Amino acid sequence: MPVRGLVVTALSLPVTGVAPYVAYVGHLAEVVMSHFSGAGAVAVTTWQGNLATTEGLNGLLVGYLGQGAVSLVNALWALGAVALIGLYGLAILRQRPGFASPRARLMLAAGIVITLLTDPNLFAQDCVLLFLALAALWPLPPRLVLPAIVGAVGLADLLLLDQGAVTVHLFTVGLLVVTILACWQVIARPSPTTLPAAAAG
Repeated sequence: MPVRGLVVTALSLPVTGVAPYVAYVGHLAEVVMSHFSGAGAVAVTTWQGNLATTEGLNGLLVGYLGQGAVSLVNALWALGAVALIGLYGLAILRQRPGFASPRARLMLAAGIVITLLTDPNLFAQDCVLLFLALAALWPLPPRLVLPAIVGAVGLADLLLLDQGAVTVHLFTVGLLVVTILACWQVIARPSPTTLPAAAAG
């Protein structure tokens, strides 16, 4: 599908030119940069920095600290991103992400979710990307299919609740908790190659 899109884009260039694409890339860059400069604190609009409505870590922080706390939000966002990526790094030292096993799929899904959480421009409509993480988990063992479906529906419900009270950020908190628990259970679980002390003796 991406290849078809590129072909259509290339074929339309003689008619459209590159100017619309250049302008759009510039617009996206301005939107992302506004999320680090506190833009929109006076006149809040979605595309000018209404960060309290984003569903990533930065939206969570702005929801509780306010959009005027630009430096503090940026610093805490960076620390949170480093902490999440560091935790994930420790987890994948024990279990490489991929499709080889349920644990490998879990780490693949966790990596996708961490990417979403650290995205500075993740609005509610973009959270359909969560289904990429859900797809990474399949095929699940039969005993885990129902919990996965219930979990996905539960997260979707949290997102709907966030629409009425954006400062609560239940969806983001839910993603954080699930991802941290997923990484921690891989880190805390003994490696299959590690023998218990009694057996080793």
